[in-house]
Amino acid sequence: MTYARSTSMVGMANAMSTLLFILILSVVAPLAEAQKGSVSLPTTESQTLSIALNRLPKDAISGDIADYLSVFVGTKDTCCEQSNPIAGRYHHDDTRAYFTPYFEFVRGQSYVVETKEITSEQGLQAHLYEFKLTAAVPKTAKVTQIQPSSSRIPENTLRFYLYFTQAMKPNVAFNYIKLVNAAGEEDNAAFMKFKQELWSADRKRLTLLMDPGRIKRGVETNLELGPALESGKKYKIVVKAGWPTASGNQTLLGFSHSYQISNALRTLPDVKKWTITAPKRGSLQPLRIQLDRLFDYQLLHSKIALYTPDGDKISGQIDLDEEHQTWQFTPERQWHTKQVMLSVDAKLEDVAGNNFKDVMDHPVGDKIHQIDSIERSILLK
Repeated sequence: MTYARSTSMVGMANAMSTLLFILILSVVAPLAEAQKGSVSLPTTESQTLSIALNRLPKDAISGDIADYLSVFVGTKDTCCEQSNPIAGRYHHDDTRAYFTPYFEFVRGQSYVVETKEITSEQGLQAHLYEFKLTAAVPKTAKVTQIQPSSSRIPENTLRFYLYFTQAMKPNVAFNYIKLVNAAGEEDNAAFMKFKQELWSADRKRLTLLMDPGRIKRGVETNLELGPALESGKKYKIVVKAGWPTASGNQTLLGFSHSYQISNALRTLPDVKKWTITAPKRGSLQPLRIQLDRLFDYQLLHSKIALYTPDGDKISGQIDLDEEHQTWQFTPERQWHTKQVMLSVDAKLEDVAGNNFKDVMDHPVGDKIHQIDSIERSILLK
């Protein structure tokens, strides 16, 4: 009996201890959550930092919130007496006070938030909260496209464009870019090498020019080395892996594009050979033009325009098909006139460098057409 009574008392004591622990936890846990939730720390570069208004004294709102909420660069170990807080804007709503830095928070940088908060028993107390935004994973550097993207190009193709996801290191392009024939042999004299490479302003587009001496018939380079591209054969433009980005943080993934070479293109382009599909008046249907040949990809976005009969340029979006022989224009606003005027700049070149004035590889003395543009009226449906 005595043993049984002792066991029962121990069990009751354990039960009471468990109950007491649960009661304490039920009080402490919400307080911990409230303390944790009083300050909202940013998780992205542009997100604001905030604190619950009920954690600040009343004069914080009527006075200067910065006296009770400051943000420093660094960690708790180094903050904050010898440091200056970062500059930013303060504002508040009915429940929270907010801080937005003048310059976005930087990923990978540590920050400390110093607050002066009201506690239930000890009055105003200083608190430090440390946070660090996860460092951004850098995007992989790669070639997104090459133009011409067609699988078939003429043997006197003059110009290529390479597009990159990131700004690339200049003046090393031809260490990585090669023209390779079907046997795997590299032609190191195929491209024109300038002192300054032909980059776009953001250094994400590189223009490659075939050496004109390999294209024009009868010149010394062509006679000595032959054409870089020969009709009936296959070639690749290869961009080797390892090319550093401008920042030096990454290197480029490898890339290649294959071409089947067709006969040289040595005639003037002709707008009369273009097939135009007119849109319906009052619609947003695109106006489509089936071109007579492969034209320069970049120039197709700037050398063809549409105008109203009054001479106002029509705004819209230009798109090309994969072989970029179909030019498509979608207007910003509905077509509202019975007809539109198509204007083609005479400097529009095909992929071989021929424009509406003359062909690139023309005999000396050939007549150059003295025109600035070609105009054509298009009736809408």
